[in-house]
Amino acid sequence: MATASIDLSALVQDTATVGLGAYTGNPGITKSVKLSASDVTKVYTVARSVSSPDTFDVTTGLTNAYGAALVYTSVKAVVVLNTHTTATITVGGGSNPLFGSDQYTVKPGQVLYVSAVPATVDGTHKVLTVTPSAAVTYQLLILGA
Repeated sequence: MATASIDLSALVQDTATVGLGAYTGNPGITKSVKLSASDVTKVYTVARSVSSPDTFDVTTGLTNAYGAALVYTSVKAVVVLNTHTTATITVGGGSNPLFGSDQYTVKPGQVLYVSAVPATVDGTHKVLTVTPSAAVTYQLLILGA
């Protein structure tokens, strides 16, 4: 069992002169998601270098860091980091897509975080496909039960 805390923050210190006055503020966006030990009983993580579509069936063929087989019945979060400097990747699509019809483009250096993945894995929602625009490197994290 595991717990997870996924924290995303974009904070800015902004100072500007407007007319005769000065404005100083700290606008930002913060999102924090806490997943409990009952939410996260399975953790899959991998770093990959690929030049063709990469598929991950969350019901078979995945193992955790200790070599134990992972069979997900629900996925709570997916995080993808595109570590490449020029190539983009598309996450989603393919046969029996985990995200249904949703697809996401992850540009070089960007991070994709998808929560509220279809909570229940079934025969038509079980495969995560990562499709590169060219040879690419990326990291993947799948959290669920």
